[in-house]
Amino acid sequence: MSNTDYKDNRSKLADKIKNAPSKLPIQEVRLIEEKKPKEQETHVNFWASSTIMDEIKILSIKNKKTIKQLATEAFTDLIEKYKS
Repeated sequence: MSNTDYKDNRSKLADKIKNAPSKLPIQEVRLIEEKKPKEQETHVNFWASSTIMDEIKILSIKNKKTIKQLATEAFTDLIEKYKS
């Protein structure tokens, strides 16, 4: 390849680059969600009747929630009920 061919090819490439639209993807700006610090948890252990546990398991499945989530909701409601 001669020197003039190289210069011609380089100028053709430069023209293509200048005239062709950019094919780079446009970046999307997304806000970073602030994570709430996880509240410290403690273990709760108590005995409950089998009938109550069966009902809680059924509620858990129907509402697609864990037993822990249901118990936390119940304790929160109880606290609100007796809060002075």
